[in-house]
Amino acid sequence: MLVYHSQTPCAVKGLNKAILPVYWKWNKWAWVTQEVFLDWYTNYFYPTVLCLRQEKELPAKTLLLLDSASGHPANLAEVRTALDNSVVYVPSNTTSLCSQWTRG
Repeated sequence: MLVYHSQTPCAVKGLNKAILPVYWKWNKWAWVTQEVFLDWYTNYFYPTVLCLRQEKELPAKTLLLLDSASGHPANLAEVRTALDNSVVYVPSNTTSLCSQWTRG
């Protein structure tokens, strides 16, 4: 997902953003708000995961790790029940350790 501060930046003026290989959202501050996150989660993440599961014949097990950013809704557990996914919120004091570990 890409969140930008303008609906149509100069770099993509004249292009159809729907064909770009990114889920495009915008708001004045270029922030991932809870509304933007839920839109991405329900309209992009879940359908993409479901399609991948069916295509690869994978079991219905998906894990989404989130940090404690304000754009990640706390009630996602209620939404995910209907979507058959597991959502884990990483404690804020371990997020930096995870990012250091993934960088190698």
